[in-house]
Amino acid sequence: MTDHLWYPEIIQKLRSTSHSFLHYCAFHRVDSTAAAILDELTEFGYYPQSFHLSRASTFSPQPGVNVAIILEMELLIESPRKLEQLRVPVNEWIDKTGGRALILSRQPRSAFPIGDGSSLVIDSTDIHLKSSRFAEWAIADLESRNNCKIPDAQQSRGFTQKLHEHEGRLTKRDVYKVAATVACQTLYELGPNYIAWLEEWVIEYHTTEVPIHDVPEWMQGELISAGVGRLDLDHRHLILFDRALGKSWLDGLQAASKLCTAPPMGWRELSAALFELERTIRRSLAFAFEAKLGTKWHGQVLRRELIEYIRKSANFSADFNIGRLSNPLDYLTLGQLIDLAAERSEASHIGFDADLLQELRRVTRIRNRVVHMRLPKPDDLKATRTCLRQVKIALQQHERER
Repeated sequence: MTDHLWYPEIIQKLRSTSHSFLHYCAFHRVDSTAAAILDELTEFGYYPQSFHLSRASTFSPQPGVNVAIILEMELLIESPRKLEQLRVPVNEWIDKTGGRALILSRQPRSAFPIGDGSSLVIDSTDIHLKSSRFAEWAIADLESRNNCKIPDAQQSRGFTQKLHEHEGRLTKRDVYKVAATVACQTLYELGPNYIAWLEEWVIEYHTTEVPIHDVPEWMQGELISAGVGRLDLDHRHLILFDRALGKSWLDGLQAASKLCTAPPMGWRELSAALFELERTIRRSLAFAFEAKLGTKWHGQVLRRELIEYIRKSANFSADFNIGRLSNPLDYLTLGQLIDLAAERSEASHIGFDADLLQELRRVTRIRNRVVHMRLPKPDDLKATRTCLRQVKIALQQHERER
């Protein structure tokens, strides 16, 4: 380990590992093309070559190359087939030459799909970056030249480098703006699932100290590696937003949330589960009302205001007979549907008791997040699937008792 390198951890990892994965996030990234990494490997006697996945058509290292740096790995997150195709020539080259593959990705390991197509990522070991002695020296130089104090900046290589790129004398406002930019990029690159989780704890619960048991396991290591959190083992908490960027983390989180347009992991599964849940409820209630009251049940079940709501939401004329609809309940909100089930004995007779209705009300909040395109929370999919299973069990129990 040397004090004049940005990434001595990479040098150390390559001595023992054929496949290495570095989450090259904004918190740690000193340049977009990894030129610093290339230079440092060359200085230590390696013969590296960079491969930009947005440019290179094939993976074909030149003769003598012993470290292949694969850049922009995040471009293959949505392309499992290309991930699978890349794995073959990389592993053949490693087997043939004894070379090393260094994978750099702006998004964390968890963003990649699980399966054969992603095994090049799965088979790689993570490179964990620590505080940089070189960044510490660079910050000391900045503080001396600008007669200012920049606390804890050396923890973030990306922050340190951007401060060095700043032209002219640094002011507190300059430092804050650079920190907010790095924070925003770091959180945006972590992805929507992280942004949603952080918004829940930092903004909704107004805390940056999260009990370890409330942090999903797959998030813990990546939050720490990305510089967003650190472990307090004595109190068993993950401490958020106390490294390098200070108060700029919150502005960065708000900015990253505004920028977020990509659907989170599990979005399709969550939408499908909500669709099945709602359609099951609407169908079951309609069948129960028809079985008890006949085909014109809507006139006895639906109050005038609900009928008017259906006509309005479906843009029907005032004289339209909603009995012509396949299921008038399809035009009610989930909240209205649950209220109706709570009022009618037909609903309780098929299994919609008070406990189940309470679970459905919890899912209403999840549904609203999805319908209004807000970021879902990490446990939303599990909660929805659990509720769907409870509904199915209740309906099956009713069928057996008939």
